[in-house]
Amino acid sequence: MTPMRVAVVQFAAGDDKAANLARLSERVEEAAAAGASLVVAPEAAMHDFGPPDRALSPVAESLDGPFVTGLSAVAARLGVTVVAGMFAHLSDGAGNRNFAPATPSSLDSQYKLGVGKLTLDLTGLTLGTEGRTVHLKTGIGRIHVIVPPNTTVRVIGNVDWGDSSVFGHDANGHNVRTTVGPANAQLVIDANVGLGQIDVERF
Repeated sequence: MTPMRVAVVQFAAGDDKAANLARLSERVEEAAAAGASLVVAPEAAMHDFGPPDRALSPVAESLDGPFVTGLSAVAARLGVTVVAGMFAHLSDGAGNRNFAPATPSSLDSQYKLGVGKLTLDLTGLTLGTEGRTVHLKTGIGRIHVIVPPNTTVRVIGNVDWGDSSVFGHDANGHNVRTTVGPANAQLVIDANVGLGQIDVERF
């Protein structure tokens, strides 16, 4: 087993999210310079909790907002993994969502989930000659797509952190980009995950 050096950093976050990101980035720099490959930050690193009656929804950000993208850029540049607490918008919901459209008219152009597993089962769908594009997005979790056997499919996948498995093409890490299938495919799957996995298979 390869040993891992873990750094635990501590600082008191304030109300200025940009300043908190800058301070945390400095701590991550110091930890990486000391040889850490995993850096663990406080649970409220993006913004402090404040008094018990403070509403935190106004300071929450999406998982592709400035705090996560800024911290991800620092982690990628230094080659480390950072665990940090934040307040996130989950307007797209959480849990497991399963969709199995049986007709082209019931196939939506977009499916979104904040946190959890998003499954799109297309095995009962028959598409005509007109091409369709479906966008799938989840902040944290897994996107699982099952496509029918006689449909040409193009998959464009993007995983900020995690792994991708598309028809046997496997990749993992940071900013995982996957493009598989012909440009003139009947069905285009555009899948995006912040942290987690994309899995596309044929029935």
